[in-house]
Amino acid sequence: MPTQCSPPDITHPPGRGFGTMQVAQDGQELRRHARHDMMRRVRLQVGPTSFIDCILRNISKNGAMIALPEDMDLPARFILDLSGNIAVKRTCELVWQEGRLAGLRFSNNLSRYESSHFLV
Repeated sequence: MPTQCSPPDITHPPGRGFGTMQVAQDGQELRRHARHDMMRRVRLQVGPTSFIDCILRNISKNGAMIALPEDMDLPARFILDLSGNIAVKRTCELVWQEGRLAGLRFSNNLSRYESSHFLV
């Protein structure tokens, strides 16, 4: 069985990252939507002309986890640009941040088409 690996020098906080999920004491999954692991370059728009390139580590219909290139404070709200074959942008709220990792909540959920494109 292949193992999943992370880029060097990015550690995962307890309970976050590849293959982990929030569970209740009875073992039930607490997330509304399953997260899908990935390693994809994306861009954050944190101001009118200010951008940060980062790595999308996982994504669900209502949120994502990203890895930043260095320790930095993110604003409470920003835009995540998921552009690839199609241009998809999501307004996000910062839910948590620990070092270079950050958890985001989408202010607008992915459509069914976008979900099928990104959540393969």
